[in-house]
Amino acid sequence: MALKDTILEEIRHDGPMTVARFIEHALYDPQHGYYNQPQRRAGTEWVTAPTLSPLFGHTLARGIAPLLEPLQDPMLIDAGTGSGELARDIALGLHEHAPETFERLTLHLVDASQQALQRAQGTLQDAGIHPDDVTTSTTLPQQATGVIVANELLDALPTHLCQATPNGAQEIFLVEGEPTVELAAGPPSTPRIQDHAQRTAKTLDPGHLFEVPLEAIDWAKNAARSLEQGALVIIDYGAKRNQLLDAYPKGTLHAYHHGRRIEEFWFNPGTMDITYRIPFDTIQETSENESLQTRAYTTQGTLLDALGIREIAQDANDILQAKKLIDPQGAGGTFKTLLQTKNTPHPHPWPQGTNLPRT
Repeated sequence: MALKDTILEEIRHDGPMTVARFIEHALYDPQHGYYNQPQRRAGTEWVTAPTLSPLFGHTLARGIAPLLEPLQDPMLIDAGTGSGELARDIALGLHEHAPETFERLTLHLVDASQQALQRAQGTLQDAGIHPDDVTTSTTLPQQATGVIVANELLDALPTHLCQATPNGAQEIFLVEGEPTVELAAGPPSTPRIQDHAQRTAKTLDPGHLFEVPLEAIDWAKNAARSLEQGALVIIDYGAKRNQLLDAYPKGTLHAYHHGRRIEEFWFNPGTMDITYRIPFDTIQETSENESLQTRAYTTQGTLLDALGIREIAQDANDILQAKKLIDPQGAGGTFKTLLQTKNTPHPHPWPQGTNLPRT
């Protein structure tokens, strides 16, 4: 059965479908989901920092090394590993910058897709990283001592979509329509969504759309709870919540099809990536409530500059890729980085502080 037919059948049986449930089908359906296809997506249909250049991971290794060095049995957990490029490049960077730490390191790859985990293991083996030093799972480990890195993960987790109305918040649903499904508004589907949405909607004009990213919030909570000692590093595109609300009255949820942005994210489920911008202060507060200490919130470009990407870049191609990664008008400014720690001091040479100019 085609994925669109599966979705229609569920709507006919259960009624209007939340956007989060639709995204879960579209991206993670075991047979037809966008991320569960055998072909490699990152670096072909869209570009991430690790697929752009190994410089990204090699530079991050300089910042991750001092977080791992004090630990007896350090783990590097790559959450949402995809094809494993980031785990590979950080590991090779640690091998160069902190070889003693690398020798004690366990690499743990996390991805909801078994296809991705298999590709990632192959990527590491091709780089000479022994499979005995690599473990995998589809969810975060319950206990972790080390560094959890989530690069472009949270924006791929399902999110609910709501809108402000003169009478409070409504949730956006998928219903049967033409040619397959269409959007419709109704009362929030759960008390938790109602609570989050009402608090946001009261500050907005009627018709303003906004995301309620409960899965990202829950992921941050689980990551913080699993971390016994070490750090959580989140890199993604987004900003503080009020900045996003001011800048995007139609919300930030959209899709990409072969590199082309598509606003109608509900078209052709399983064939497009679906994404949105992360409200970093919401994620930050969630982890702080679970005993993590926020050390830094800054742009990707500022972080990579502080960690010495210009020194690492050697040839003309490296220098060009470094400029792309730190460009404040491009990925260097759009992507933000959040560092939070537990039972761990602030690592040199990470930037310090959490205030950024409005973007």
